[in-house]
Amino acid sequence: MRRRRLAAAASVAAVLCAGCVIDEPAIERTDGANSTIAVPTVTLPTAPAVATGTPATGPTPSPTPEPTATSSPPPTPTPPPSPTARPTPSPPPTPTPLPTTFPEAGVEPTLRQPGTVTVAVNGVTTFELMQARPILQLPGHTLIYVDDDLRAEVDLFTPVADADGIPLTTYGAVANVITSIAELSGLNELAPTTVDGAPARVFDGVATLGARIFVTDQAQAGNENAGWSPPLRLRMWLIDAPNGVVALTAESLEDPGQFEESLAIARGIIDTIDLPD
Repeated sequence: MRRRRLAAAASVAAVLCAGCVIDEPAIERTDGANSTIAVPTVTLPTAPAVATGTPATGPTPSPTPEPTATSSPPPTPTPPPSPTARPTPSPPPTPTPLPTTFPEAGVEPTLRQPGTVTVAVNGVTTFELMQARPILQLPGHTLIYVDDDLRAEVDLFTPVADADGIPLTTYGAVANVITSIAELSGLNELAPTTVDGAPARVFDGVATLGARIFVTDQAQAGNENAGWSPPLRLRMWLIDAPNGVVALTAESLEDPGQFEESLAIARGIIDTIDLPD
């Protein structure tokens, strides 16, 4: 009976202690009649140790950056290219006027070829010569002859004073001499016109050959050979130019003589004249 109980107890212990480790020596137990039964000591399994402290860590992965909206900066506006500085053009050189001679005995005109003619009248005046002509340049007075006979011509001059050397400072004063002096009483006034954009009065007819009417250079007022004297047949354009009064005449010592030829030269000059401002 006792053996069955022992056997039963052993079975129960085996069930309860399955997986247990028997630790020697066995615990002695007295059961009943002082019999000693060796009861094995049961050691419960120890729970795995829980690691304490800071766990070992490997390399910490970098956090994945959140995608951000990338936008290019606004383009920097390109300034327009600076205009290339152009050099200031130099003014054209002033043409040299024909050399001036003085009205002394034996002075002869010089043959000038076709082209631009520059004369010292009312400053610097230019015109186009269509055909070679003899030209005489006196102080303030240009004479363009029809031919070498010197019987007809075109005069371009500045009437700066009357025959007595009294200065003529206005356009009206010059016109008053023309309309009041006896030597020019045979002139008729034609319709006004313009010459190089300037207003001009026109006189036409016959005159009395005589002494000088206008001084063309104040420095030559005392020289009776200097200045303008009327021919027999003439047409005069009295021009109110920006720089002063200018007279242009087509003349012939005979009536009509070569008046038409001189008139053609005068018209060519009127069409091309450049008066100073």
